[in-house]
Amino acid sequence: MKTSTTATGAVNRDPVLDVTARRIAGVQLPITLWPIVAASGDLPWPPQSDGDARRFVAHCASEGLLPILFEAQPADVSPALAGWRALNTANQHRTRTIARNIESLRELIGEEFALLKGSDYGYRLYAAPELRPQVDIDVLVLRERVDAVTERLQRFPRVYLHNTHRSPRWPDRSFDLGDVTLEVHHSIVQRSRARIDYDALWQRRVPFRGAARLADVDALLVSVINIAKDDLATTLVRYLDLWLMLRSDASLFDAAAARAHQWRITNAFDAVMRVLGTMFPDLAIPRRRRAVFERVLPLRHAAVRRDRKRNVTRRELLWRKFWLVDGVARRALFALDTLAMSAHGWRGEAKSTLNDFSSLGR
Repeated sequence: MKTSTTATGAVNRDPVLDVTARRIAGVQLPITLWPIVAASGDLPWPPQSDGDARRFVAHCASEGLLPILFEAQPADVSPALAGWRALNTANQHRTRTIARNIESLRELIGEEFALLKGSDYGYRLYAAPELRPQVDIDVLVLRERVDAVTERLQRFPRVYLHNTHRSPRWPDRSFDLGDVTLEVHHSIVQRSRARIDYDALWQRRVPFRGAARLADVDALLVSVINIAKDDLATTLVRYLDLWLMLRSDASLFDAAAARAHQWRITNAFDAVMRVLGTMFPDLAIPRRRRAVFERVLPLRHAAVRRDRKRNVTRRELLWRKFWLVDGVARRALFALDTLAMSAHGWRGEAKSTLNDFSSLGR
């Protein structure tokens, strides 16, 4: 087997020869994927009954993995897929609709933007974009252009600006284009939570699909940030995105770890990589250090998902987000920033947020 080893000990295996991965319709899948999906839904693998199989398919749909499941057609659940064909077809139709809207983005928002998230991953990491469900279109623009982009979009008929994020501190603005939502980001995350060099990020972007996308390391770290924003309890398809990134180029790990330190997101990076490594051992992700938040946040995906199901309180969620931020000073900025955004929207929410932060750790 062809392999190479990075400085941290991560193994770069030949993706074609490696027995720890399976190719399904041109898509690599980790052999632990279906057992992990089952564990995250408290289901047996393989299913022990027709009911287990039906629940497994439903759980795959909730984790963003239904298209992959249709392509893979595991024998244990194949008969249970019949009732989900309509939804899978609808997902494919939505992906094509999003693709058409992406093609018209230059007319809508101008030349200077970069595609983010599924608008990048679906075309770069998967054999076909239909295999990676997309809810909306995400783009990044320069912060000094976001007001101009907003004005430009509002000149078009049938474009509606959602007023869900009225605070200027919020990192994106959401627009209804009629048949799809466009999320225009001027920041990846609240700027208090990370020290991202946006000028360098913008300079590193690469041409992609007639527009641009982030460089590979930057795209990986954006995925890490988005998973951390969900307290690690995000859909499994986002972890599969990371697996595909690292399987295609294991050297990304070292480069991402170094840049995570520059961006002050080491806690988030280490936590996400710890969860990813427990799910997909073939990545051979090293444990770089003892995470400061291990007593605060479960670091196995199944435990994270079960914990989310018990409806953790807002106070607990803030406490977890607090510890996923690097350093005392940046955590304090995050607390103040969250309070300021709440105050911008609603006085009652601001009071609730202040009470929650004041009781953190009790």
